[in-house]
Amino acid sequence: MKNDVWNIIVLILVALIVFAAAFYFTHSSSTGEREYSLQGIKVVSSSPPRNALADALQEKNLIVWITAVNETESVACRQVAMSEIVIALSSRGKNVTVQGRVAGSYCVGADRAKIACLTPAVTITNSAANRIHIANAITVEGTDEWLCKNSVVLRDIFAWALSK
Repeated sequence: MKNDVWNIIVLILVALIVFAAAFYFTHSSSTGEREYSLQGIKVVSSSPPRNALADALQEKNLIVWITAVNETESVACRQVAMSEIVIALSSRGKNVTVQGRVAGSYCVGADRAKIACLTPAVTITNSAANRIHIANAITVEGTDEWLCKNSVVLRDIFAWALSK
């Protein structure tokens, strides 16, 4: 009887250890992204935001995409946010080219003529996420209201990242 109780306790302990190890490995093998907050803006990155932003913006010539569902979609707040971000980048010596990314399939220039899509360092897109996501490139994703309301804060964050 004592051996049965002892065996059950050992089995429970082994099961707990296996469960804890499985939990640890499944969570440690994820992307390693964390959420940060900069001036009230949620930033998702696998490293501290300033370093991640600076790394993604290290090139002298940068491409910024502003997304649209079609060529006639109103993207006013995306344009406001884009303008503020471009001001921050240009004021730090970056040469910035802006492209419209339409329907996820092609790009247009300021005159809405189709052009070759270049690889963006920054993409500004409509989304309910209301955040900056930094991976290899930077995605500023937000609702129109959020992008307009936070455009100056976004400019300040980009300028701060390049000020070191």
